[in-house]
Amino acid sequence: MYPYLSIVITTRNRKQLLINEINCLNIQKYRDFEVIIIDDNSKDKILISDLKIKKDIKCKIIKNNKKLSMAKSRNIGILNTSKLSKYILILDDDNEFDENFLTNLISKINEHDFDIGQPRAFYSNKKDVMFFGFQYHLPSLIVKNIGRDKKKYPDYFEIDSVGNCFLIKREVINKIGIFDEKYVIDFSETEFCFRAKIAKFKISSINTNIYHQTMPDNNSHILKDRILNRPETYYYTFRNKFFIARDFFNVYNKILFIILYQFVTLFAYLAYSIKVKSLRLFKSYFLGFVFGNVYFFFGKIISYEKVKKLFNNINWLSP
Repeated sequence: MYPYLSIVITTRNRKQLLINEINCLNIQKYRDFEVIIIDDNSKDKILISDLKIKKDIKCKIIKNNKKLSMAKSRNIGILNTSKLSKYILILDDDNEFDENFLTNLISKINEHDFDIGQPRAFYSNKKDVMFFGFQYHLPSLIVKNIGRDKKKYPDYFEIDSVGNCFLIKREVINKIGIFDEKYVIDFSETEFCFRAKIAKFKISSINTNIYHQTMPDNNSHILKDRILNRPETYYYTFRNKFFIARDFFNVYNKILFIILYQFVTLFAYLAYSIKVKSLRLFKSYFLGFVFGNVYFFFGKIISYEKVKKLFNNINWLSP
C-alpha cells in the first residue's frame, strides 16, 4: 500500500523546532502519509529515535554532507518520496498545527479545483497573521502578504505564490519539474509557482491554519540573527528578483524593471538598513543588486559563496 501523501521537511540546526513539528504529525487523525526529513548538515545529529515519531508513520532522514540550502534540499526530499503518492506537502521545520490539519488539506484539495494549496499562516499566538499567500505587482516585484490587512477573505482564492508550507499535486511536479536550484533560498517558491501558472495550474489559499513557532515581537531577534549569521539570505532576496525578471518578464516589463524598479528597490533596502542600523545588511543587499544585474544582462550566476570569498579578502562583508 503506497502513501497517499508524502511530507518533505527541511531542517538545519533547529532540532527542537523539528521535534515540535513531529509531535504535531504524531497526533494527526489522517494517517496515510510518509515523512522525508532533509537535514541540511546540522551540527547536532538527528536520529529517528530523537524525534519520537509514532511507529505507524514511515519516516526517513537524509543528511546532506554539506549545506545545500532550501531549494536543493527540498528537491532531494521530493526525489526520495514514493513515486505513487498523489500529493506532496512541503514543510519548513518551524510550523505547528492541530490534529485535523492533514485531514482538512486533503479533503479541501479534493473538493475544490486547485493544484497547489497554501494554508493560512499565523504566528504562534494564533491571532496575528503571518500570511495567507502572496501576490506580486509586476514589474516591480513588490510583494503583498495577503491577510495582514485584516480584511475578510473567502475560504478559497487564487494567489501568485506560496510560503513555508504548501501542498502540491504530484501531477504538477510531473509536468513542470522540481525547484530551480539556482534560486537557492528566496524566490524559489515564487519561481516554481510562476512556472505552474504558465502551465495552467491553479494556486489557492486554503482556509485551514498553521502556526509559525515565533511571535510577532520576536522578529527583531530573528532579524539580528540573520544579519549576523545568515547575511546570504538578504543577498539572495535582491539578487533573485533579477532572476525572476530575466526568466519570466516580457520585454516591456524587463525595461521598466531595469531602468526604474531596481533602483526603487535598492533605495527601499537602503532605508530599511538605516532603520535597523545595519551596514552589513545593506552590503548584502547591494551585492545582490550588483550580481543580480550580472545575471540579468549576461546570464552568469554568482553564488554567495563566491561573493564571500572575493569580498572577505577586503573585509567588506565584516559586521
